[in-house]
This record gives sequence, structure tokens and C-alpha cells, in this order.
Amino acid sequence: MTTLIKLKDVGKMYFEQQNQDVYLNTERISEVYRRYDTDGDDYTIINMANGAGYAVKETPEEIAKMIFNAEHPQCKL
Repeated sequence: MTTLIKLKDVGKMYFEQQNQDVYLNTERISEVYRRYDTDGDDYTIINMANGAGYAVKETPEEIAKMIFNAEHPQCKL
């Protein structure tokens, strides 16, 4: 089963545009961590199994909750 989550790209990696919606397959996510820049910006880096990387606005905790809710809809309270 393929599960997609929708996140907001902040345009910090490669040449993406800011505030662009990004849909990611949760099965392909290999690493998620928070990054703090010296200019005061903080964002989350998502590395994919194919080597692609994304910088998004959501926190790792929010992403984990989105993945859980998307993959286990019967567990929602």
C-alpha cells in the first residue's frame, strides 16, 4: 500500500520554490531530522531512499503523527 503525506517545502535544498506542496511516499523516507540555520531559520530535512532530500516546514513530530494517521486510519480517536 502506498501512503502519501503532504508537506510544505521551504526551498532550502536544490532549487525548489518556497511554500510549494510536496507529496512524499512514506515507504521511501529513510531519515528525518530538524535543522537550525545560523540565520535563525529552522526546518526539517527529509532524506529519501533514492537519495533525494527535502527541506520542509513541519517538525519531525508532526511528520511522525501524519505518517501514523495516514497508515493507521483505524487507530484515530
